Amino acid sequence: MTLVEATAFLLAECIDRLADAPDFATRTVAEARPVRVTTGRPHPPPNRLTRRHPSGQ
Repeated sequence: MTLVEATAFLLAECIDRLADAPDFATRTVAEARPVRVTTGRPHPPPNRLTRRHPSGQ
């Protein structure tokens, strides 16, 4: 379990207590679809050999 996942579960437990809805938020977090994590690195620049010249040549 990552730090973000643990934080989400702790927050869900607090929401459950405040909303008087036992296990609603915790169940929702547990059943949530996983999200793809990106590295935050920029995309590589385009290949110079495949670029077209502005004049179309």
